[in-house]
Amino acid sequence: MRQRVGFARALAVEPKVLLLDEPFSSLDIFTAQKLRMDLMNIWTNQKINTSAIVMVSHDIEEAVMMSDRVVIMDANKRQITDEIVIDRPRESRGRQNMAAIIDETSERLYKRIATSQKAS
Repeated sequence: MRQRVGFARALAVEPKVLLLDEPFSSLDIFTAQKLRMDLMNIWTNQKINTSAIVMVSHDIEEAVMMSDRVVIMDANKRQITDEIVIDRPRESRGRQNMAAIIDETSERLYKRIATSQKAS
């Protein structure tokens, strides 16, 4: 319930850019999925005047399913190490349609992690 209130408060002021830091991480799977769907419906149906949503997430599937672009940061969060453009319409982003992109993104991320661990 707290997360829903938080979303409502954030959306009520119709910010130009909506910043979300791990917004679904503390929720159970079903509630998180419902809130993700609600947020994406509000966004895609332009029910808010927000120009962009920037979201921090450690959930690769969530990032791929919700984003037009996934940016991978280094461990120190000082620079972008990779960027993946998600070139699919949102309405066709079911898990089955996105499996290859989710797998590719995961593989790229794990390679980046392995490379950065070898360097340190």
